[in-house]
Amino acid sequence: MRIWGQWQGLTWVSLGLACLAGGCTLRPAGFGPNSAENPPMFRDLAALPEKPPVLPADEAERAVQSLTADRATAAAAADGLRREPFTVPDPPPPKVDF
Repeated sequence: MRIWGQWQGLTWVSLGLACLAGGCTLRPAGFGPNSAENPPMFRDLAALPEKPPVLPADEAERAVQSLTADRATAAAAADGLRREPFTVPDPPPPKVDF
């Protein structure tokens, strides 16, 4: 474990030296020497859609029951597939060189 810590420290030191030498590309978008050419894009908060309406309790309960039934059907189908015997497919035909 001690060796790993030394290598990890060496990695951070070399990364720091590379950044000081000007070879660091770990800048977030919109910062750095070419930030004027590529200004950051911000979402227009006025264009956000309205919040969807809240479903009535009975409609939400029907959706939960429907999803529960679909899940049970999928689980039953998966169990059925697991119980089927597995047959090994035939090998492919031999390769023919031209």
